[in-house]
Amino acid sequence: MRVLLVSVLLLFLSGCQIEVDPNQEPDPNPQPNPDQEPPTNDDPDEDDKIALTITQRTPDQGVEVSDMDSRIRVEFDQQLTSTTGITLELENENEQTVSGELSFSGNAVVFEPSNPLMEGMDYQASLTILDDGPYVGSDSEWSFSTEIPVVKTDLTLSSVQPANQQTLMEIPSSLVVDFDQELTTTSGLSLTVSDGTANVPGSLSIESANLVFTPDSALEFENTYTASMEIDADGPYAGDDVQWAFTLEAPATKVSLSVASYLPANNQLVTDEMANVSITFNETLTDESGLTLSVSDANGEIAGVVSFDGANLIFNPDNNLMDGTAYTVAFAIAEEGPYEGDNMNWGFQVELEDSGGAEFAACGSSYFADYNPILGKHNESHTPSQRPTKGVAVMDPVYGTCVVRATNHASETDAGFLRNDYSRRQAFNADSTRFLAYALDGHWHLFNAETLAWMRILNGPAADAEPQWHPTNPDLLYYIPNLGGMEIRELNVETNTWTQVADFAGKLPWANAARVWTKSEGSPSADARYWGFQVETSSFAPLGLMVWDMVTSSVVGTYDFAEHGLGRPDHVSMSPTGEYIVASWDGNDKGTTAFYRDFTSEVKVHHKSEHSDIALLSNGNDAYVAVDYQSNAGDVFMVELQTGEKTVLFESYVGGTGTAFHFSGKGFNVPGWVLVSTYSSNAATQWLHQKIYAVTLEENPQIVNLGHHHSVSTGYWTEPHATVNRDFTRVLFSSNWDVSSANDIDAYMMIIPEDVF
Repeated sequence: MRVLLVSVLLLFLSGCQIEVDPNQEPDPNPQPNPDQEPPTNDDPDEDDKIALTITQRTPDQGVEVSDMDSRIRVEFDQQLTSTTGITLELENENEQTVSGELSFSGNAVVFEPSNPLMEGMDYQASLTILDDGPYVGSDSEWSFSTEIPVVKTDLTLSSVQPANQQTLMEIPSSLVVDFDQELTTTSGLSLTVSDGTANVPGSLSIESANLVFTPDSALEFENTYTASMEIDADGPYAGDDVQWAFTLEAPATKVSLSVASYLPANNQLVTDEMANVSITFNETLTDESGLTLSVSDANGEIAGVVSFDGANLIFNPDNNLMDGTAYTVAFAIAEEGPYEGDNMNWGFQVELEDSGGAEFAACGSSYFADYNPILGKHNESHTPSQRPTKGVAVMDPVYGTCVVRATNHASETDAGFLRNDYSRRQAFNADSTRFLAYALDGHWHLFNAETLAWMRILNGPAADAEPQWHPTNPDLLYYIPNLGGMEIRELNVETNTWTQVADFAGKLPWANAARVWTKSEGSPSADARYWGFQVETSSFAPLGLMVWDMVTSSVVGTYDFAEHGLGRPDHVSMSPTGEYIVASWDGNDKGTTAFYRDFTSEVKVHHKSEHSDIALLSNGNDAYVAVDYQSNAGDVFMVELQTGEKTVLFESYVGGTGTAFHFSGKGFNVPGWVLVSTYSSNAATQWLHQKIYAVTLEENPQIVNLGHHHSVSTGYWTEPHATVNRDFTRVLFSSNWDVSSANDIDAYMMIIPEDVF
């Protein structure tokens, strides 16, 4: 075998032409050949590199970072010797490179930005392992974001309801925590209520600055409840927790009182100066605790003693009652007392001698027999005079009409004027025993139209509530919520309580309908069956017209403004017959238009909106009465709605002068007449200026001069706005009585004998 190997080796060497000296010894110190190139390795062996696998990224993909000083950290499965061959770059959502430094620690590389990260920003991170470095592995890209720090609302407790340690005699419908800041969410807030055994189930809500807990079922008497309000530190609020307790105790059984009778009766004329005031109840009284009975005159509450006797509560005045004085009585039951029932208010008048009552004896015993009205276009100016005392009748020095001051705002209200509301609104009730007066503060006052005694502030109507008397029942008054609403209410002026008699919610074609009204100048039909309104949104955007039938409680018809390209009319009103709803636009082609009540037909009455009213003609039809300032003569005219026929009554531009008008067509029981009041004349007085008169609704009409109103024009409230009762026997008007004042205004009443109209 050895011989064979040597032979093969010799053959190989001979083939390579290398000569070998068998006797030559090997060089013990070989020297490199300078002409020989050293071996090269341009492609290092991959086996010599450290293989890296990413085990964790901080922040990782999709994470929202709250710390703006955060560093970017990538951890591997192997220890690092340097950052050589590794890059870690960071860009924001605007493709801007974030500067910073890269370092390593153990098995991780760390990128520390030079500046804090920006709030509410998206970031893109890119890790690259270079080919010429000491590591091998996969590159990585991922994104994260920074959050916008939550700014907490600091809450300071204002109060809790029920109060801490409070004992309640009635069950609260909810618990309320009131803070000093408005709440935006219930997040981070909790409110638990415990009865000592378990938590009460319920719901949590917010109302402005209030956190409200509403139990699913009513709390129970004879229990002490503990409430706990907590603020979560991780939520949007900061503040202190609070805990409190309250107790519910069942109230003692109360005696229910109802009034069987009272003296003096409401509006009674009392002739006994030593009279007392008493109320008789259905139950015997045990004491007078919780019961108050007070009597007041125009100067305030009068002194007296309250006592009880059986079922009677009695007020004995310390001093005799005063002749010619109106008194008001107020009875009230305190909630915390042993009784329950309704409060009451009424009034009476002391007249030690018969004053003539409604006949106003001060006008003179022969006034009604001797009164002789002056007719036609009579021109005689009034002479300024001293303002009459309330209740004292005076004779108009020119026309001989008896006039009496009906209100005294200085003593009957502390809110400025106390006046007639408007010419288009009926001030007198169905039998002319009551009238309404409007005060500057928005209250409506009720007066006895026979004695002129102030009776009470009405409960319900306020400001622009458009009160309308019932056509036959003298105790009932209709009204709507101030500036309109979705209902009609009926008020009993004697009991001062109201009920809803019409509800329009869900009955109109406009889903956003929120209010109906006439815009202050409209009236229902004379029998109060048909009511016409304009419909608006809660922000007073006009929607359309509607007619309501009070008898059938139904919508008769509607008219859409948008469909016809129309905006809001100045006002709307039903005609006295109830056949038409009249809408008065100003400044568009529609002008004043009378629509049949179901809107199936219409007739244009006038080219614009003017001071006007709708009266009854002697034939029973409706007549729109107004003044046309655009005509050459300033025509006062009427249009019969059923026929469309126009009739000029008289010219108002007399002798180059002009004047302003109001009309009242409310004398429904005397058809064919309209009441006229004029004011604000721009020149010397003519026959029609600064006075009140009645006109027949016909060509070349009869004119009955009633009197001068003595009001000096200094603004809207000084306009007389004369209105007439249904029988054309009483006229109520407003006046500052020859004083240049915008608020020193009262209501005055003209007394007209029954046979004049």
